[in-house]
Amino acid sequence: MRVVVRFSETVHAAVAAWRTRLSADPQIRDQLAAAYLDELKQRLVRAGGIPKGALVESWRDPPRYWCELTGGAWVGYTVVPAGRLFGRREVVITELVAGPPPGAVPATLPS
Repeated sequence: MRVVVRFSETVHAAVAAWRTRLSADPQIRDQLAAAYLDELKQRLVRAGGIPKGALVESWRDPPRYWCELTGGAWVGYTVVPAGRLFGRREVVITELVAGPPPGAVPATLPS
């Protein structure tokens, strides 16, 4: 199954703020951010959207999953199930925060 990862427009400001905290040097900041975000995308794709160590707020509709990005930063995202027509699962990152929300529990891959 193909997994596609994308960032919602609602998270762009948080990602920009996170990037500024990575380094005072703009070149190093850009390199670090690119490496961290690429690694996150690869991890999500390899795991079908729910990597080991991910958390979930299952009471939300749709459920909100959480995965650590780096240095205590966590991303919140939803997993859109694969459609029969397109045969892909979509991971939509909607939040970037300093830590996982209280009450989130270990996640398992949805069917």
